[in-house]
Amino acid sequence: MHLNLMFILCSFCFSISSDDVLKALGSDVNWDFVDIDNDLYCYSYKDKEKNIKLIKIEKEFSNEALDVFSVIKDIQNYNNITSNESLYSKLVQSKQDTLWGYQLIKNPIPFTRDRQYVFKMYQLEENKLVWTIDDSIVDPMTNSEDAKNLKIGAGSWEIKYRNDKKILINKIYVNDEMNIPGFIIDNLRIRHVAQIFKDVINAAKNKYGDLK
Repeated sequence: MHLNLMFILCSFCFSISSDDVLKALGSDVNWDFVDIDNDLYCYSYKDKEKNIKLIKIEKEFSNEALDVFSVIKDIQNYNNITSNESLYSKLVQSKQDTLWGYQLIKNPIPFTRDRQYVFKMYQLEENKLVWTIDDSIVDPMTNSEDAKNLKIGAGSWEIKYRNDKKILINKIYVNDEMNIPGFIIDNLRIRHVAQIFKDVINAAKNKYGDLK
């Protein structure tokens, strides 16, 4: 899910765009293994050229891609399936096969503003959904004057086959503009993305049956 959301990865990098981030996420790179969270495999990759740190979460599963993708595209139901109470989501609009959603991330750090952004999501290929932050759209019904508008971020959800096994893969980077040392916050970002991954899987289980 894009639930993406959301989520919460950072480097200060004002010279790149969300489309640049999406291209970086789609590149063939050597990911660094970080951790196993139950049966989720967590990785990161430092793109030194763009000065951004990407995150990847993956899991073997058996359901069809459509089953999971329908959960990820159900933006108006995000608040019911995400376990993170600091994340608020809303469907802004839809046109043909493209969806726009709004997300507000309530910041628990004292004296730090909440974060918000509008994202655009679409199906790039049969087995791949992508999203990018779209700062050209402001939703007056949800936009908070007290929150900081994020401008750079992207993610993808993809089904791949590896040794006759089906793998669900989520990749993401969002510049949350949090000026906190990486060694303190990087692990928290990975945990946050992993939890969203679990929320998507659990929602798909509830809707379509068990994901093995």
